[in-house]
Amino acid sequence: MNVTLTRLFGLLLMVSTVQAATEDRFMCITCNYQSNMEVTDCIDAPENMTEPQNRLRCPSKCMTQGRFSKGTLEPSFLLRGCMTLGDTREDGCEEFELEYHCYTFCSGHFCNFDSGFALDTATNRQPFFMLIYMSSVLVLFMK
Repeated sequence: MNVTLTRLFGLLLMVSTVQAATEDRFMCITCNYQSNMEVTDCIDAPENMTEPQNRLRCPSKCMTQGRFSKGTLEPSFLLRGCMTLGDTREDGCEEFELEYHCYTFCSGHFCNFDSGFALDTATNRQPFFMLIYMSSVLVLFMK
């Protein structure tokens, strides 16, 4: 009887340990966009990307990374997926000669459907994603 209780307790302890380890893992949207791709769902409607290949269990936080033209604020690259273990970057944008490189990280299942990018400038902080979204909508209506 004691051996059975000990085994049962050990099994329950193991199950709770595995459950605790997986509670820190999140399901994230995974997709990418590169300049001039015809399909823009990764930018415009990532929440509609419900195929199994667009869903990924991540060992850490979810991540969205983008590169945007300084002149037009159009994305030249966008990646949604998992934060790399050991990555120490924080949310924000870096300014380069011709473009901005932006990163945002989040904790929660499928939390990376909205990029949440913000552009830091010397004078203000502007919502970046809304500009990109509105630009995309205008481009679609101009066709």
